[in-house]
Amino acid sequence: MEHFDDDYKFECDCLEKWNERCKHRVTDWLIQEEELEMYPAQHRRFYEEYRNKGIISDTKNDKVLYEYLKNNNLLGKRLCYLEISHKLVLEDYKNERCCLDLNVDSMMDYLYWSYGNPDDMDNLLRKHFVKKALADYKCNCKEKWKNSCINYARALRYAGDIWDNMPALYIPYIEEYTDKIIISQQKNDKVLYDYICKNDLFLLEEEICYYTLACKLCIKENDNLFFDHQSNFIFLIDYLVWSYGLPYDENNILRKILKKKNNNNNIDTTNYKYKPKDKKESNNTNVKSGYVRDARVRELALQLADFQCEINKEHNTFISKATLKNYVENHHLIPMKYYDEFKYSIDNEADIVALCPNCHRLLHLGRFEDKKVLLEKLYYKHIESLKKAGIKITIKRLLEMYED
Repeated sequence: MEHFDDDYKFECDCLEKWNERCKHRVTDWLIQEEELEMYPAQHRRFYEEYRNKGIISDTKNDKVLYEYLKNNNLLGKRLCYLEISHKLVLEDYKNERCCLDLNVDSMMDYLYWSYGNPDDMDNLLRKHFVKKALADYKCNCKEKWKNSCINYARALRYAGDIWDNMPALYIPYIEEYTDKIIISQQKNDKVLYDYICKNDLFLLEEEICYYTLACKLCIKENDNLFFDHQSNFIFLIDYLVWSYGLPYDENNILRKILKKKNNNNNIDTTNYKYKPKDKKESNNTNVKSGYVRDARVRELALQLADFQCEINKEHNTFISKATLKNYVENHHLIPMKYYDEFKYSIDNEADIVALCPNCHRLLHLGRFEDKKVLLEKLYYKHIESLKKAGIKITIKRLLEMYED
């Protein structure tokens, strides 16, 4: 029997090497038992201690043990039952070195009984590692497509605008993703586009990667990676190519979304300094107020508010296609019709507040006594920023502007 110490090095990934590395250490017949009863007698002491300490719960896919392992950073970088058992024993028996090997074997048996084979689709430990698998994955289809991902796009890139040419192998996936309202079987698929935005499946800061998107879709819907069900993975890449075109095409709608998202996130708002802005000439073609409004100012103001309603951050709405963030609306705290009262422009980030649609409508259509509550909160939140922007106003004057 091997002896383990604190410096023992693990080089196993049970998702790949279970049969050749770790399986021989577990009691094969134990996994067939629904109750944890028929275990070797020498394990009894350890199981009782783990139960009493609230580390195990004697259940299949033991959530108690999983949370303990996760909270104490005992899961490591790869799924290896031997490594997890070793770390758990050392963590729990720091001052007791006797029977270390036997204790490790008892935990190996428990992991096998509770979670099953490492590559079982419903294995809770496996799902943990699957969801972390892409955390450090880096790719760029613009540079690597022809040497990498193109090998996975095999069929649908040759198909036409209608679905009469797809491989029979794809039919189950087409039906599954269509039933789940993830795809619509259309060019420039709006349904999939919405799903990607809603679930924040873009991982990279600069370039799009179909490989990453396909993996994220597999994980999100099935808790599996492409090596679990390679035909599922290949279908997704094929579908992305068929629907949106090659990833490096400038007209690819997904590239445009990602570019917009990156542009929205490029401005560092951490130490933003408000400052006065000179007025711009009146634009009589603007039927709303006759004053020029700068869209960039509006967008920056929403970023400064972190795309949250400034009345209550809990006022969540939905993911906006334009920003890929929580949808909020901009509102000039000092209405633009009072533009001429001020020396400097009130089309300034300091005067623009982010509001959920409900709070925004209240300021326009609500009773004055209800407006007053919101206005006072917004005034005292923005007054210092307004001063820095050269905009001087009292709470009394602001309230008067809303009494109309």
